[in-house]
Amino acid sequence: NIWWLGGLPPCSKTIIVERDDMDVGYSSYKTIFRQPGYDFTYNQRELGWRIGLTRYLQEHWEFVLPKSQVHRVKYEELVADPTAAVQGMLSFLGLPFHEPCTRPHEANTALVTSGAIEVREPISPYHGGHDGGIPRS
Repeated sequence: NIWWLGGLPPCSKTIIVERDDMDVGYSSYKTIFRQPGYDFTYNQRELGWRIGLTRYLQEHWEFVLPKSQVHRVKYEELVADPTAAVQGMLSFLGLPFHEPCTRPHEANTALVTSGAIEVREPISPYHGGHDGGIPRS
């Protein structure tokens, strides 16, 4: 959660996966959350405000924290070339490349997420985003 990022220990590293704001909004708005605390996703005005605030906080932390602590990955780049994106993230964390990280859908672990079905599928640009019919500014 981007809100508490500044309270992490100085040795912490953070990876921000940046996704198109329209895709984030549409994906959140159409999802039926069963957990409490997500009522804002059904109100387009509040959802848009929170997306904007999150973007502002991401840029703030990226500006004030040392470059060695924050790594940004564009979602579109991650789905276009998972191997390169994963190599970049693991390198940022000081870890060797581990090829299975490019195939999270093959992991046999328990999941608690609204996107559990999508996580069990290969990385793809088609999950959760809008259908392309929404005009972009």
